[in-house]
Amino acid sequence: MPPGWNWIFGHLLVFGKYAAELPPDVYVLLGNAQIGCDMGKDVYMLDLWPKAKPMMFIGSLELANAVVIKHNYPRTVLFRLV
Repeated sequence: MPPGWNWIFGHLLVFGKYAAELPPDVYVLLGNAQIGCDMGKDVYMLDLWPKAKPMMFIGSLELANAVVIKHNYPRTVLFRLV
């Protein structure tokens, strides 16, 4: 998990700092990608409670292949492939 987690806001404050540095018309998930790059990790959890459920972000092709194709772990309906 990225540092800066809060019992009340989860990672909303951390995400807000990254979002404030981005242009207003940029895709929102670019902030998530920047968090992963700054952490130097291929996998991390982001807790945006109360706005969203905790999410796991994967930045490695090998890990994404294992999660999505090899083992087919459950995913949220937002990212489920048909």
